[in-house]
Amino acid sequence: MIRRFYTCCFYLLLPVIFLRLWWKSRKLPAYRSRWLERLGWAKVPKEYQHGLWIHAASVGEVVAASMLVKTLREQGDKRPIVMTTMTPTGSEQVQRSLADQQVYHVFVPYDLPCAVRRFLDFVRPKILILIETEVWPNLLAEAKKI
Repeated sequence: MIRRFYTCCFYLLLPVIFLRLWWKSRKLPAYRSRWLERLGWAKVPKEYQHGLWIHAASVGEVVAASMLVKTLREQGDKRPIVMTTMTPTGSEQVQRSLADQQVYHVFVPYDLPCAVRRFLDFVRPKILILIETEVWPNLLAEAKKI
């Protein structure tokens, strides 16, 4: 019941959320790009599907995740990795610190069931690793189904 209420509120606030993205993009134009990814429309190449999905909200979490990815690669783990972040600065950090590790970056979908399902259909992860303290009830519920 609480998750339904949360989800309804999230859907109602979506125009405000996109308006906020547009507002933030005045100072940081990267917020203006790739909006469809935030609704789950993530075109992930086939070679990155069926692997690990690592979610690191922003720069600090990406730094921590980078050490994990590098350790996995050093140990011979060749599974594809899709890493998601919430912020453009997190995206830049992924590109900067993991460019040589074969990690594909997309923005995490907003915590709406349809967006998360669409994202999961594109990525088809075998394992989800969350590196953050935020709770995403719809993301967790949908990921549990796969």
